[in-house]
This record gives sequence, structure tokens and C-alpha cells, in this order.
Amino acid sequence: AGRNISTTHVALSSTRVMATCGVIGQALGTGVAEAVKTNKALTDIDIPALQKKLMDDDCFIPFIKREPNELTMKASCNTEIIRNGIERGNENCYVGDEVVFSYETAEKINEIRLVFDSNLNREYDNMPSHFRLNEDQYYLPETIVKKYEIYADGEKVLTVDNNRQRLCRHTLNVSAKKIEVKLLETHGAKEKRIYSVDLY
Repeated sequence: AGRNISTTHVALSSTRVMATCGVIGQALGTGVAEAVKTNKALTDIDIPALQKKLMDDDCFIPFIKREPNELTMKASCNTEIIRNGIERGNENCYVGDEVVFSYETAEKINEIRLVFDSNLNREYDNMPSHFRLNEDQYYLPETIVKKYEIYADGEKVLTVDNNRQRLCRHTLNVSAKKIEVKLLETHGAKEKRIYSVDLY
């Protein structure tokens, strides 16, 4: 899917690279799945809904902001930046130890979505064309939060002890007035950084 695209010779130089091919392939695969699910032709699927699904899966689409869902926006939160819908750039990243969502009455919370800082601004190439088997230069980003805990109304419901992912989803299945995400340890960075927290 990634290279199955019609472009001018000028545009081809940017669309043919592997990262772009991968994103195009993910978009096509997600679109086909949606077409099958809704029994529509691929050309008739809802493009804004497809874009929302891709961004929920942590795809970056330039000039489009991801809209957090109603349950996430309904709560009061100790930091608004966590739900601004932009998951890139230092200016959109919360730095701290805890994110807290509070509701006036208990809400059913089935799932939580977290996006951590994977240091996309690191100096070395993200996709080197070749490297040695034990290349010391390439490593897990120190900014990824390694250990975190989630509490519902003061009771711990989840501990993650060796996270290595930027995008994390967890099933909670709780009813609570307060959800706390406690960031405990990174893979080496002093600051604990997270872009967004969404509740479903």
C-alpha cells in the first residue's frame, strides 16, 4: 500500500521513504477495516472518522488536532495541556508526577489511553539505513515513562513496571469520581513527561 500511489516526480522523493510508506499502509489498512465493518466501498468511508481513528492510534496528521472524547473533557483536570489534542512538541507535553481527573459523580470508565514522550527530537536518525548488531548509539528513549500506577478513588487498580511504549491502552472497568495517573520512573530522564491521558 505504501508505494501504491500516484505522484509527480517531485512528490515521489518524500512519499517513497519507508516511514511515509508505513503510515500510508496503516491508513489504508485502517480504512479497509472500516469499509468492511460498515459494509461500504472504500471510496465511501467517512474520512474525518478515519483520521480520528488513525490519530487515536498515534498517527500524526499535519494540521489536524485530535479531539479528546466527551468523558475526558467532562472531568476537571489538574493540567489542561494533557487534553489539548496535540501529541508532539515540548510545548504540548505535561511535566510532573501525577495527572488527576475528577468528576462530580461517579463515572463508568472502561479504558484509559496514555501517550508518553518518546523524544522525537533526539539527535540521531530514527531510522538508520544500517547499524551494527550491538550499536550503542541506538537505545530506548530515556524519556519514556517506565513505571506508573493508576488509582480509582484512591485505590490502586493498575501497576505497569517495565513500559517501553509511547502509546499505552489499559482496560480499567471501574466506576469512580477520581482517576489518578502517577508517573513513578523513566528509562533515565529526570523529568517525567506525558502528552495525553484519555478516559473511555
